[in-house]
Amino acid sequence: MARSSGSIIYELARLQVDTERRAHYALEDAQGAASEERARAAAAIEEIETLAMEEEKGIIPDVARALVRDLISLGVTVGSVQDVIGTVAKANGTAVEGSISTRSTGRIMGEAYLASKMQIVEEVRNASDVTISSDGTTHWHIQYDGRNLVVTSGDSHVRRTMGVSSASNYTSDTQLAGWRGQVGSMYEIYNTSPRGKATPADPRDFSTKIHGCMTDHAEDQKKLVRGVQAWKTEDDRTMRGEEAYDQTIRGEQAPSDVPIAELVLMIADTTASAIEEAGGSDAWRLLSVEARDAREAEIKKQVVKKLGEQVYEALPSDERAVVDLFIHGGCTVHKELNAIKGGMTRLTQFWTSAGLTPPVLLMNRDNAAAASAGSSNALARAVEVSCGGAIKLTDLAGALFRNKDDKKGQQDSFRYFMESRLGRLLTFPNTSNTRFGSNGDAATFLLLYRTLILEYLEQVRDKKGNGQWTNLEANIYRGLTDLPTLTELAILSLYSQAISHPYMCTVRGPDCPSLLELKPLHDRVQGHLRKLIADPELLIGPGASHVTGNLFGKDWDKPTVLDVVHELLPTMPHIRAALIAFCQGALETWTRFCREFAPNGPIAGLSSTMHARTYMPATNDWNEGEVGSWRQNATGTYIENLDPIDRQWLRGAHHDYNAKGVAPERRRQIAEAESATASGNCIRQAANAARKMARLKTLVETNLIEDPDLPYNTTVKVICHQLAWHRRSVDTDDQKSIKHLHGKKELIYPELVAGIRRWQSSPDLQNRAREELEKAQLALSNGSVGVVAGDAAGDEMSEIEPDEE
Repeated sequence: MARSSGSIIYELARLQVDTERRAHYALEDAQGAASEERARAAAAIEEIETLAMEEEKGIIPDVARALVRDLISLGVTVGSVQDVIGTVAKANGTAVEGSISTRSTGRIMGEAYLASKMQIVEEVRNASDVTISSDGTTHWHIQYDGRNLVVTSGDSHVRRTMGVSSASNYTSDTQLAGWRGQVGSMYEIYNTSPRGKATPADPRDFSTKIHGCMTDHAEDQKKLVRGVQAWKTEDDRTMRGEEAYDQTIRGEQAPSDVPIAELVLMIADTTASAIEEAGGSDAWRLLSVEARDAREAEIKKQVVKKLGEQVYEALPSDERAVVDLFIHGGCTVHKELNAIKGGMTRLTQFWTSAGLTPPVLLMNRDNAAAASAGSSNALARAVEVSCGGAIKLTDLAGALFRNKDDKKGQQDSFRYFMESRLGRLLTFPNTSNTRFGSNGDAATFLLLYRTLILEYLEQVRDKKGNGQWTNLEANIYRGLTDLPTLTELAILSLYSQAISHPYMCTVRGPDCPSLLELKPLHDRVQGHLRKLIADPELLIGPGASHVTGNLFGKDWDKPTVLDVVHELLPTMPHIRAALIAFCQGALETWTRFCREFAPNGPIAGLSSTMHARTYMPATNDWNEGEVGSWRQNATGTYIENLDPIDRQWLRGAHHDYNAKGVAPERRRQIAEAESATASGNCIRQAANAARKMARLKTLVETNLIEDPDLPYNTTVKVICHQLAWHRRSVDTDDQKSIKHLHGKKELIYPELVAGIRRWQSSPDLQNRAREELEKAQLALSNGSVGVVAGDAAGDEMSEIEPDEE
């Protein structure tokens, strides 16, 4: 059977694009595989002599439209589609009739966008359950959110993406509004199509079928999950209430068994309450028609809600359990990432608690300059805000050896150097782009090639005319020659080999089950960490091997790094205690981030049927690396199966959709939201400045009590004002919290007496008080409140000060 010209051109174009992409990483293998596939496609194309890009009246045929969609999905830019088609066709002796403009290409992709929305609506309608996931990022200071769902029908779990859309911010309320807006838009598109007019779809069908939500573990995501649950519950009760209302009005048997008389009484009671809220019968009669219609709509809404609750309560307990079924799943790779953070936090504390020299500080350029040339205060500040250690070093190395900005860093020079020494190109792990697991891989890389990296850095220095490193280069060299930092690198690499790699290979593997099935995996991770805490020799002892150290007892990902670490052990006397500390921190974090798997957690009591209904992927990778939605959703097949009338409708619908100005409206909303945020901040800042100015005026005008033997019957208000003066003007170095005093005289009176005595006994404190008073008076005269000593004290005292005695 002859193949269509569109499918053949698509196949050849795909081979061309895929070959270019694979060549960067595995040139020889990719070329061999592509040559075989290209030969098969070339044999098939002999059956095609002409590819028509236009039919009569300039209409682009469906096969050409499919070809355009496929090329775009392969990464071909809109402006290059026609050139790619012509180039590939010419190479294979196929004539091309007509052409496709960039404008037509954009319209074709717009049609695919609308079709993907219709497709999701139909698939959700035919599904039994849905789970959703989302994530966001910023690009050029604009927030973008990606949304995905898993559509479950029986044993089938199909992933669908709703694409990426911009948003005004990343708050949980905005994210929830984005979900509701996207769903509403999808159903509006579908219901205006010929298919939708024939069989309309209810957008509440989507929310009521949601049984799970996959996010990371941030607090805003937990709030988002609560919002999704509330959305689901609200729509479920409304749908049940509307059905019961309509059935009761028609005299049919309603699920809630609500008699018509009871419904009438419910409506009457709700109406009476609404009339009373409006101001009585006379006020109700004076309402406009529009206002009364709105009040009556609200009355029906309240009645429907009450009916919905009655219907729900009348359900058998097992049916209510299905209705209420909702699981919040935490992304596994975020669990692993946070476990490393927890381990590093504990490791940082270990150096201090053990009284050992910590890793050398790797200061940025400004702090390094302040530390070397500044005052003692500048040095102390530079030390306070700087850090060192393995994570800092791997991040710095990523910035130098593989910077995400290809105009910065030494990546090509570094790769060529490594090739000259090792005979192959090496690429540093992508820490500059914060890839999951990249810090562990970077620690392994730095340990494996430390000697060569040091040699390369020396070469970089010697190439320069001044023979000096940049601050970044010097920091990397300093870190790679610092024993505590090398100890942390070794621990991070060991953890990566023992836990991170086997864990990530499992959760990202092709055979990984639903997230809900991963309790045994997480129990195993925590159990293995307990073994390493009890006996670190399993990793660093003379008899250590992958059998004892690896999570699954399988081969190491980089076995040579274990040899390097064992060679360095004599120079790292504290590695055992440090490794135990790291594993303890990681274990605490794993326990905290695996609460959904706890014995009394939400997953523990679910049956196998419930597990299937709440299927979720193990990771949130779909949203982390979201791309074009239409191809991931197999929308091309959906379009091919549409009736001609639906495909014709899509062409006109995209024009109508654009005419609505959806994208400009979203951009306008973002601009207005940013403007509103800026205005709100200005108002708050002005209010804060006014409050500070008022407090400053009060404090300047305070008559200082100099006698520590002040009467105990002094009012609480006076004592509070005096305390505020002392904390702002005298005790500026001792700003311990006193909010717990809550204005109680028996607590604040001794504080004031002690403050007066400190002030009287110290000429330095008296001089400081005069200086602070002069600053305050100057600020008042200028009408400007800067950062002056004791601002926190003023805020604090205003909270505990009573309004009156």
